[in-house]
Amino acid sequence: MGTVKIYVGKKENSNKLRLRDSENNNPGNDKITTGVNPGDTVEWIIDTEHPGISSILKVERKKESDSHHLLTAEPDNPNGVWQGTVKKPSVGKDKIEKYRIKYTVEDSSDSHWDDPKLKMNT
Repeated sequence: MGTVKIYVGKKENSNKLRLRDSENNNPGNDKITTGVNPGDTVEWIIDTEHPGISSILKVERKKESDSHHLLTAEPDNPNGVWQGTVKKPSVGKDKIEKYRIKYTVEDSSDSHWDDPKLKMNT
């Protein structure tokens, strides 16, 4: 059980996300699947290395039939950091949970959505 951090930054010259994580995934865009283990805490944090995101408004599960629930509940924001806890025991190796991040960019009040994934490692 550990903490997996997903850094939410802005792609240059765009309102799209540039995501990276503490598991050494850094595709340079929003196409990321973060590996998690049973009992991990997942945190979504604004990325200071790729500035431009002013706030993370929501992190929520996508309601799709091919998306598995890897988290114990919808992520929440109890202390200013969005977080969720991965179920234990494992729901099955390589199972995927699709989720959405709602965010705003600097100098705009418009909100945007993006949808990365979590993947169970074990």
